[in-house]
Amino acid sequence: MTQIHRLIALVLFAFAVPAGAAEWHRAATAHFEIYADDDAAEVRARAERLERFDAVLRLVSGINPDQETRPITVFFVRDVETIRRMLGPAFRNAAGFYSPRTAGSLIVAPGRTSWNQEGAMTSETVLLHEYAHHFLLQNFAAAYPPWFVEGFAEFYATSVFNRDGSVTIGGIPLFRVPNLRASEGISAEDLLTTGAIDPRSRTLENFYARSWLLVHYLSFSSSRAGQRARYIAAIEQGQPLEAAAQSAFGDLRAFNAELRRYIDSPIATATVAASSLPVPAVTVAQLSSAEAALIPLRIELMRGVADERKAAFAAQVRAVAAGFPADPNALFVLAEAEGIAGRPDASDEAADALLALVPNHARALLRKARNLEARTGAAGRIAARPLIVRANRADPRDPLPLLAYYRSFRAAGQPAAPEMALDGLLLAVQLAPQVGDLRLVVGAALLKAGEIDAAERVLRPAAYAPHGGSPAEQAQALLVILAAARADAAALPAAAAAAERILVQRLDPA
Repeated sequence: MTQIHRLIALVLFAFAVPAGAAEWHRAATAHFEIYADDDAAEVRARAERLERFDAVLRLVSGINPDQETRPITVFFVRDVETIRRMLGPAFRNAAGFYSPRTAGSLIVAPGRTSWNQEGAMTSETVLLHEYAHHFLLQNFAAAYPPWFVEGFAEFYATSVFNRDGSVTIGGIPLFRVPNLRASEGISAEDLLTTGAIDPRSRTLENFYARSWLLVHYLSFSSSRAGQRARYIAAIEQGQPLEAAAQSAFGDLRAFNAELRRYIDSPIATATVAASSLPVPAVTVAQLSSAEAALIPLRIELMRGVADERKAAFAAQVRAVAAGFPADPNALFVLAEAEGIAGRPDASDEAADALLALVPNHARALLRKARNLEARTGAAGRIAARPLIVRANRADPRDPLPLLAYYRSFRAAGQPAAPEMALDGLLLAVQLAPQVGDLRLVVGAALLKAGEIDAAERVLRPAAYAPHGGSPAEQAQALLVILAAARADAAALPAAAAAAERILVQRLDPA
């Protein structure tokens, strides 16, 4: 769930520094940056469990355990009710969320839950579910149908961390049992042929339960070995969901009957031995007063500040940052807040102060580039290019400067973006493959440049985003146009024009 910003300001300060809570701590590991208002020992334990979970996912999926990735940020807020107030009434059943962003993806999970009955969902279940989403989309970006994205996350969310250091996967989510056994349950045919899901649907709980069941069955059933891979490969090749399902699984009614019988059979699990999992390196530090005060503002900034909130958001940041005039974290958030509120001079003042403390701060350099454009219009993009290049050199694994570099060529009188800029866009997608907005822009840029095959590979995962949305719909439309251009070269100019309209909307808003 990556939307709904309107109510966030009303509740953020309710969990910033709760009365009587432990001091805020940050745990840093190879794959996570974790923030929680808990004691150091508990924050360390959470970080160690997350790293062990990541190691299990890497082992099962065959990823090199030492493969470098950009750490994801995890915030633990007070409870589930806080998260629901953040998201608004449309998401009254949400217990946490994952927000894939080009600037840095984040997970917000509850520090505790109020469900005390046996088998209830726990805060750790929520966290593992959301991180499984990130792991899948970060490492295996593809055109996944919604049931697989959610079923994969549900499958691993029930992982159990045993006392001997081993981890057991595949357990039944007991909180889904009523939906698993419901007579009106969603059929396998419905799952395999369904596009985007509506998070407000009354059948959502049923959907999650059946998706778990389908992933579990295909993971443990020897008679169906390889069929899931063939199904997803067919979708990747452009086959409609129904055709892909029938070619991979055969008679879907028979498959559904199999799945119903599976519900009543003994459910298998698998255990990964502790000796197979590396001992994670974890560094824990207490946050400064400035860092703790900025937590709610950082969450809102990372998720994306709604247009109607930008002025008020900047005022809130200004008030907090005034107490910490020499703190790099406060200066960064202040520079961003003033910039998005349309105050480039004030933003530059904060960015310059930050650069005086941290001369190669990539995001401060990038903010100054944006401020230059804000003052001088599209022509400012050309003048800002040296700042963008400096930002890229300061952090080569940050996708934002790569996107900004391409955008700098979209100024009046500029030639088409050079091949180097397009290569940078492809690298940006490799660094943030889970971000649908980024895939849409890069796919459109490649299509405009006539790189049809590359554009299709980039766009297809965005088109199958499980919760749909504007980027998914636009990616689907571009794929239709792209197919026409592939069939008839005379349609290529129309495809390029459609791609340009996307780029104008996403990169050159009025």
